[in-house]
Amino acid sequence: MTAGVFINHGNCIEAFTDGGAYDDQGRMGEFSNKLRAVPHLSAFVFAAGEGNATRIAKDHLSHCHSFDRMVDRLAFIVKSSSVEAHLLYGDLVNVRVVIGGYSERDEEWQMWTFALGAQDDGEIAFEGPTKLGNFYSNAFPKDETLAAFNFGSVEDFKWDYSMECGIRLMEAIRSEPQRLHSHNDVEGCRCGGFIERTIIQQDKAFSEIVHRWPDKFGELMGDNAVKVEAA
Repeated sequence: MTAGVFINHGNCIEAFTDGGAYDDQGRMGEFSNKLRAVPHLSAFVFAAGEGNATRIAKDHLSHCHSFDRMVDRLAFIVKSSSVEAHLLYGDLVNVRVVIGGYSERDEEWQMWTFALGAQDDGEIAFEGPTKLGNFYSNAFPKDETLAAFNFGSVEDFKWDYSMECGIRLMEAIRSEPQRLHSHNDVEGCRCGGFIERTIIQQDKAFSEIVHRWPDKFGELMGDNAVKVEAA
């Protein structure tokens, strides 16, 4: 799994995503871009999960001929990508995809998500496809963590739309231990490597690395994470 924060500004979409891939114990394995910009469609594809389904889903979705086609095919492509990854690589079924872009059909900027995952009883649970509001994170922290990083609470969330605010929320996500994989109960840091900020505009995209963490290959991510005390 990985972490992402997505903001629909009405005339563009801004995203903050991490760049650390890890094993089932939380050890850093490689740097990885979790979001793929598709500037010729004024869109992006973000995928979080286990195994190759994330890569396959991004490949298929980014080859759609329009963002509206991405929306229409979102559920089918994520399902078929999960089946492909399971059959070819033996990967477990556990993936969430977020897409965003400009809808020519509705003449507005939109964000959508779809997720599916194997449950303990072997059944596959589906969530979505769901049209998102103007703000979304797939790994939103608990109230006490939000308060410690000066965001208030879920009900009274304080966001000023600055880049610093995006970096601080990613730090909050990083500081909170979470279940790393669906096939075990190991908890740890699932947000590491670096923070990539991406802006999707009409027919173009901009991306930059705005923060790096001191994670090292082969070591647990988050050991050196800086925790901010409550003000």
